[in-house]
Amino acid sequence: EIELLQNQANAQNQNLELLSLSLSELKVTLETLEQLKKTETGKELLIPLGSGSYVRSSLKQNDKVIIGVGSGFSIEKDVDEAKATVDKRAGELESAIQKTRERIQEIAGRLDELTPKWQQLYKESAERQATVT
Repeated sequence: EIELLQNQANAQNQNLELLSLSLSELKVTLETLEQLKKTETGKELLIPLGSGSYVRSSLKQNDKVIIGVGSGFSIEKDVDEAKATVDKRAGELESAIQKTRERIQEIAGRLDELTPKWQQLYKESAERQATVT
């Protein structure tokens, strides 16, 4: 049971890391949307392509964005609607992070409970082995 709990704790910690990374990405998105509203149309921008590569572009519209809605689909929304959508997703992630942390604490508590019992059983077994030999 101890090994199973340790594996569960490791899985929950990995999940927590992924959730935290996703939340960080959403926070960057919120900041970017806020900056977009303040950026003048026609202004030259550098659009990231990935791997440190960019393309120059001009901002044609600063009040609408295309936002993913799941399953590979995207729709156009005004910036404030997009911010509300991203903010809602961030709230859902924060809730998931909290639940994951609670689960990790439950697992840690159970491990703290079982470890001394296991150590006692191991000690008793070793003592019996010593008296047999």
